[in-house]
Amino acid sequence: MSLLTDTEERFWKAADYNLEIIEDYAKAMNTLRKKYLYYVSIFFIAAVFHVYGRILEDGRKIPVNLLFRAYIPESISFWTMFLWEHIPLAGVMLSQTAMDVLILCLNSLTVIQFKLLRHEVENLFGDANGDSVSEIDIKERIKRCNNHHTFLLYFRTTANNTFSTMMFVYIGVIVLLSSIEIYLTFLTDSIEEMSKFVLSTVYTFFVFFICYCYPAQELTTEAENLAESVYACEWYNFPEFQKDVLILLGKSRIKVAFNMGGILDLNLETGMAAVKAILSYSMFLRTMTLLEGS
Repeated sequence: MSLLTDTEERFWKAADYNLEIIEDYAKAMNTLRKKYLYYVSIFFIAAVFHVYGRILEDGRKIPVNLLFRAYIPESISFWTMFLWEHIPLAGVMLSQTAMDVLILCLNSLTVIQFKLLRHEVENLFGDANGDSVSEIDIKERIKRCNNHHTFLLYFRTTANNTFSTMMFVYIGVIVLLSSIEIYLTFLTDSIEEMSKFVLSTVYTFFVFFICYCYPAQELTTEAENLAESVYACEWYNFPEFQKDVLILLGKSRIKVAFNMGGILDLNLETGMAAVKAILSYSMFLRTMTLLEGS
């Protein structure tokens, strides 16, 4: 809950900046909304296809056509069980959606904060029009940037402590389930079953990269660019402020990454490594099956 409170109370507001920054902020928020709409649309289509596909196609009132395959007692009708299973299904879907969207939004909004911080740093010793700034204002700007950067580092640490273990387990589940689905794709002769496995795997990869890998990579890249912004402000021409700026420069070297279990950093490289592991493991299972059959 503290993470959400911090985003509301301590994140800088783009409305306090010039028109160019406001337009960039609006574009970033519009991109975030589009990602959310794409995610919800694909999630809804995939859920409907998975949940109702079997009963609509087959039509038989048997356990395999329930939302979750389960035993149906004689005292309970098929449709009663079918409706009842919507309760746990809603819990699963809402939990997954909340997790995906929360990670996407936290990383994306933190990226915007680093963009605003970089803009402030690049204009420490003058405004965007090149006008000079008083010594008192410069000191206040440096202090403000230092404090906000410290807060963003704290925010990153809090997010990692909150989601790190959960993300590590999540990645493990993705690798395992996707490997099994690809393995089953090689075994089945049914085009219909093969399509289900392929679509499920593609959807999993889509969510993983859109909601997790890409926003986390963007956050790391934007944080690394802060050091370049410090140099761009030409602090070396103002020796009386060098000590304070060097502190900010040193802090800008601290790596900002979304961590998984204290072992892996979540980024595009990790995402591609996960895909490689999935394909390798599924091919290993297929090879072992062929050897066993021969």
